[in-house]
Amino acid sequence: MGSNYRSSSANNGTNAYNLNFNSSNVNPNNNNERTNGFSTRCVRAFISIFQSLSKGRPLRAPFFGAVACVLHLDNVGHYAYLCTILKQKDMPKISIITPAYNSENTIHETIGALLGQTFPDFEYIVIDGASKDRTVEKIKNYIPEFEKKGVAVHIVSEPDKGVYDAMNKGIALARGELVGITNSDDWYEDNALEVMWNKFTNGKVNRLNCMLYGIERVWKDGRIFNVQRRGAAFISESVLPHSAFFVSKAVYDRLGAFDLSVKVLADYDFICRCASRGVDLEEVDVVISNFRLGGISSSYFDFYSDYYRIKYKYGFIDAKKYKELKFVLKVKKLINKLVKRW
Repeated sequence: MGSNYRSSSANNGTNAYNLNFNSSNVNPNNNNERTNGFSTRCVRAFISIFQSLSKGRPLRAPFFGAVACVLHLDNVGHYAYLCTILKQKDMPKISIITPAYNSENTIHETIGALLGQTFPDFEYIVIDGASKDRTVEKIKNYIPEFEKKGVAVHIVSEPDKGVYDAMNKGIALARGELVGITNSDDWYEDNALEVMWNKFTNGKVNRLNCMLYGIERVWKDGRIFNVQRRGAAFISESVLPHSAFFVSKAVYDRLGAFDLSVKVLADYDFICRCASRGVDLEEVDVVISNFRLGGISSSYFDFYSDYYRIKYKYGFIDAKKYKELKFVLKVKKLINKLVKRW
């Protein structure tokens, strides 16, 4: 992911496999945080009820205010989102999630690519980590353009525990059958959603048990650095490009989302978990996403610490090999510290 997102932090060793928000994570002394967290949970609960009971029937405007009062939705973003989804006759086919933090200089590329999509039947969920710049303001400026395309936009801005926590919040709110995640300084190709939906609905894919993945173009200093096309058959040997993945919502519902105890490679851990549980990894031989180098996975030692642990966790290496790799990594880290001191 890109350089503008904050580092992910461990959740005191607690896994985040389920999608339920933990109210104990909200600071009781922070009124804004408590209200936003409560509102988010209310919105998610209401979406679930609405999906079950509405059967696609639109509800009338007076109902919107009543819902907001009952759920205490003083967060304007939540209220506007509810108004939009209740007016929609059908659920969106795809949910796109963007985790963001202080991304005012790059978010326009991410959003521009979504506005240019050849496939318009999607919703857009932005989970902002309480940015200190104009990120949220810039996103809101694009809402009228999304509305013209019939795309519902949901913006949540509140403190979180890092990028994977933000992704988990977005996944919990997602209503689409297929879910894609694009970071706040990465961007999709114009036909990405159309290509993925066509693959998802071609009759050959198990829509309840699949992950689709395409090709990722990598950028560095404004130029193409390389193009990553890694097959799922080599999942034990290499990290797959998560920005080019689209996952069935049914898979998230069944297996959970990202493990917050994994510092920088929770996406790789999730993919390995799915593969180990029999989820079908379906390849799409098309460039889907553009990835800008410089994200949280850029720390060499943190990256390989997670990488070796995941490989051992899923049986790609045995205990002896894992100990050897950890020892070598520890020695390299020590040497690196000594060199810096000199």
